[in-house]
Amino acid sequence: MNPAAVTRNVVRISRTIPATPHQVYRAWLDPDLIRRWMAPGAFEATRVEVDERIGGRYRIWHADAGASVGGFECEILELDPDRRIAWRWGFAGPDRAEGPIYDSRLHITLHETPDGSTVIDLVHEHLDDVAAALPNVIEKVADGWENVLSKLSVALSAAPRSSSASREPSEMRKPVFTETMQIGIVVRDLDAAVRSYTDDYGIGPWEFYQFKPEDAKVWLEHGQPAKPSTRIAMAMVGKVQWELIEPLDDRSIFAQFLAATGGGVHHIAVASTNFDEILAAEAKRGNDLVLSCELDGAFSGIKVAYLGAQRNLGVILEVFSGLPPAKAESPDAPDRGGK
Repeated sequence: MNPAAVTRNVVRISRTIPATPHQVYRAWLDPDLIRRWMAPGAFEATRVEVDERIGGRYRIWHADAGASVGGFECEILELDPDRRIAWRWGFAGPDRAEGPIYDSRLHITLHETPDGSTVIDLVHEHLDDVAAALPNVIEKVADGWENVLSKLSVALSAAPRSSSASREPSEMRKPVFTETMQIGIVVRDLDAAVRSYTDDYGIGPWEFYQFKPEDAKVWLEHGQPAKPSTRIAMAMVGKVQWELIEPLDDRSIFAQFLAATGGGVHHIAVASTNFDEILAAEAKRGNDLVLSCELDGAFSGIKVAYLGAQRNLGVILEVFSGLPPAKAESPDAPDRGGK
């Protein structure tokens, strides 16, 4: 993913989405799909109306904790199936019936990659009226699009597999991954989830931690610096660790996944034969580097990466450059990470 470029009231973003151009195109026009991702941050898309034709209305209502915060009042200007859509894009406040509408122009262009995913080029321009009425709006617009495109990527993560020809059993390469280490599951309420896992399924005992931004030397999400905060509980099921993750922020990849899906399996951690080679191979496939970090404290020097392999494997993969000492504890291990 390329970071947003903002110049002279124009926002430009390029992002690889793990789905076909047709799927991405439909995700911008199907009201049921739009509701799943077209809401920045903690906002919710409560209502969507799309008249799918040139000149048709395109309307989205947003709410924050049940209170209306406005949304978008738009008109479709161009429809080129699976390739391009353009809108007159209007910003509306909570009183959209009588309040002002600040118009701009938005268009997306879709390009299929050799492995079947889609590069979406988004341009949002003619934002002068919005910027004049709402100071610093350009930065907010760029951040908003980065956020919702991450949600779109999550919503479309079950895209077609790679078109690579299958091999005969005798030609299969050596395994890239040597062991499944962990299942990462995002939950809304960690305490309630642990009770359910323990009482209903007998999973436990649990170890609790709280991860804070200072626990990592470097933390990048989609190539951009981030400061996530999470509560974590971990238990062993056989030889595989189950990790429950409750986001304590509203911007991290975990928070965005929770907002887009309601929670569930977010990633699977695997032991790998060569950390750097796997990162290079996934980049060559065009898969997004969802997360890249270097840990501190007892885990100092260990590098972790989340690989956007949904298109190929159906899931985000976590790989790491090494393991901590056997008795290493999280800096917050004595604290159960209570709210």
